[in-house]
Formats: sequence, structure tokens, C-alpha cells
Amino acid sequence: MPTPPRRHPKPSKSGSMLSEHVEITGLRIRFPEPERATRQFLRKLEALAADANASAADVRALAFGPENPVLAKHPTLGGAYVDADSIRNPIYWVCVDLVMRAEARTARITPELASAPFTTTVTEAASRLGVYQHAIQHAIAGHSLHAWMLDGRCYLLPDEVARYGVRKRNRAKKKPKR
Repeated sequence: MPTPPRRHPKPSKSGSMLSEHVEITGLRIRFPEPERATRQFLRKLEALAADANASAADVRALAFGPENPVLAKHPTLGGAYVDADSIRNPIYWVCVDLVMRAEARTARITPELASAPFTTTVTEAASRLGVYQHAIQHAIAGHSLHAWMLDGRCYLLPDEVARYGVRKRNRAKKKPKR
């Protein structure tokens, strides 16, 4: 069974408290200590995700429903939806992780089995894509590439790396030599 998520408040460089959530993948999400309503929502979602009697659908419904304070609220329909601000909020990714944990528990998939397809290292991915390793790490942090942490190293899905479109910055083209 997946290990339960851990959150550890730590002071940041500015002195404010940071929370840390360890995903099922072993990656860490760090975020400022949320407001009271968001903390209460996270506790409720964590408890539901840990409840052996709760289905993955129940966890998903709470995580992506109108109670979630990080989701946008529809002005007339009363529902909630994911918008750009939601995706930029680390707490959204904590919610995604809790849903993944519930799905793994429901399907009886161990973290070892779930991690098996992740076989490409960051170094290999960077080499295949012709970019620096920090570009791959940035893509992982931005959730453009999925990764799994094993024995202190990040591994990626080979097919996802092969499909990944590297964005080049707007660089002026060199004028041809005459």
C-alpha cells in the first residue's frame, strides 16, 4: 500500500512557515502554510484519502469539487473548475497526489509497481532532447514531465520524454556569413 503523505512545516528564508508534502512518487511539494480554510480542507481530503472504505471516486469528487478553495468557482453554476491559477497553486498538486494515492489503494497497486515504467534518468532525457539537465528538472517541477523518485534519483517515462516538445527561447537568428 502507498505510504501516507507527510507534511512538515518548516520556516522559509523569509521566516514564514513552509509546508512540505511528499508525493506518492517521492517528489516533494513545498508551499507556504495555507490559510485556515485551506488547511481544514486538506485535512478533510487527507483523511478521506486514507480511509480504506472511501473509494477513489469519493476522493476525486472532494478534491475537484466546489469545497476545494484552490479551484475557481463558476459564477452561475455553483461548481468548481481548474483554471491557470489553480494549476500554479502547489496545493492543487497535493490534491492530485491524494487522488492518485486513493486510486492506487483502490486498484491495489503498490508504489513499486507504479514506478516500474519510469526508467529514463534526467541525464538520459536531457541527452535525448538536446537540452541541459536543469531544463528537464524545470519541466518536472512545472509538471510538464512526470517523474518518480527512486533511491534519490528522478526517473521519467521514456515515451513521455520522446513526445516532449522542447520549447526554445526567442533567440535572434544568426545572420549568414558572406
